[in-house]
Amino acid sequence: MPRAKQNLEMAVKFDINRQIDIRIVFKEICEAVIYAHGKGVLHRDLKPQNILITNDGSVKISDFGLARSFHFHQPGLTKINETGGTRPYAAPEQFDASLKDVDERADVFSLGKILYYIYTKCDPYLIESSKPSLPRQVYSIVKKATDGDREMRFHNVEALLKEFMESFAGELFPRVTIPKSRPKKYVEVQLEAQSIAKNNKTGGFIAKERIERVATDLQRLMWLNRELLWGNSTQNNPLAILDPTVAFALLGFQLTRPTTLGTFFDDGQQYEVAGQINQSTRVVSISRQFDSQVTRFTEAHELGHSLLHKQKILHRDRPINGSHSTSNVSPEEYQANKFASYFLMPRKQVQKKFLAIFGTAEFEVSRKTAESLMINDVDTLLSETRNRRGLARLIAGATQIGSRRIYSLAELFGVSIEAMAIRLEEIGIVKFPRGHF
Repeated sequence: MPRAKQNLEMAVKFDINRQIDIRIVFKEICEAVIYAHGKGVLHRDLKPQNILITNDGSVKISDFGLARSFHFHQPGLTKINETGGTRPYAAPEQFDASLKDVDERADVFSLGKILYYIYTKCDPYLIESSKPSLPRQVYSIVKKATDGDREMRFHNVEALLKEFMESFAGELFPRVTIPKSRPKKYVEVQLEAQSIAKNNKTGGFIAKERIERVATDLQRLMWLNRELLWGNSTQNNPLAILDPTVAFALLGFQLTRPTTLGTFFDDGQQYEVAGQINQSTRVVSISRQFDSQVTRFTEAHELGHSLLHKQKILHRDRPINGSHSTSNVSPEEYQANKFASYFLMPRKQVQKKFLAIFGTAEFEVSRKTAESLMINDVDTLLSETRNRRGLARLIAGATQIGSRRIYSLAELFGVSIEAMAIRLEEIGIVKFPRGHF
């Protein structure tokens, strides 16, 4: 059985599997759901995190924790007290206790939301305000599949897939698979990556400049060998190589994703452990309890441990996404957090993307820049943002510049708005008028 490489959320968001036509991906997802329905199983929790892309490019659906056996078109499929699912992918009837049955149209709804996500990379909360706009034929399919009135949806997944395929009639669905065997050159690159770790592991103080240099050295190695690491799908987008999972493989670590890593108590509060690294067994474990931002930052955090620290076992107790203060954590945790920030948001790439979006190397408050952020005047901008961090947050999360729809900087780098805001401040891109804090 081919080993799962990553889930659909990561593949889509960071363009890691661009060699797989997204139309094929959606077709295979639908076919897998049709097979489950044919066996009398309704999934009820379809979402990008539960769809896996394997090394040979095929699609597998996981996590049938909410699945139920059923007979189509018979009432009583889901009892009143069995509501649930994951917003925004779960159908509204799954949360309506007044409905006595949920049928295959609930999975149709989820597939419509997944189709939206595949094309836009945006969480499908408000499809009516699609950003960016969908292809016309895809938009009509998404709208029908996700209608709040299930009577208006496709009556089953077969009907959804049929309309999807017909909308691309005559177009080829090219497919290039990922090579399974790794050439001798891969071993050489592995040794080079491991030498970066060997030369930088320490048990003491590490300056931020050195941490950033380690992250840059690893990124450069991955970029120069991108064709080797990603097969025929050469990564021409520098952001696509910012993948901790590929870096772990280079460093000789096995990455596991258990359902949970347990909990711990601190100051009367209970926390779910987000990640753990065991350098003796070369195993990194990332809990599946968290959203993509926490997961991605935790992966990069543990990657930092593997490159910087000698301790055999380290774990990320509190789940983080780069948004919180690191002043009260241990030196090792602080250093790993800084590495995660540097690895996921490289200085030069942040500067480059910022310049492309805003047309300037630095953001200074002016009437022109206020209007670009859809704010009428400078006084209002200063009042609403209050300080440099507030302004950085606004910039990091902006999805519209003037009349132009964009991916926000946070979305482009797959991090939280707060993490990107902190990084913009750190790089010195955001300028705030003197006399304001």
